Amino acid sequence: MTQRDRDTNEVLRECEQCNKETVHNVSLRLDSTADESEVLSENTKYAKAPSREVTCTVCGTVTHEGRFQHEE
Repeated sequence: MTQRDRDTNEVLRECEQCNKETVHNVSLRLDSTADESEVLSENTKYAKAPSREVTCTVCGTVTHEGRFQHEE
């Protein structure tokens, strides 16, 4: 499968469960970063950080990645 055959939200990467390189679906989400001691209560709903959820299309293993890491 070439890059052109994959959707824009899919990447080819090593899967630890499958023990081989497989296609993974990538989605973005916003995780709460608020700790009540760090953020004023009225600002808690705005304290979010982006993360990636990466799911193997073969075995279904889901991994979460905090800060984005650029993939070539």
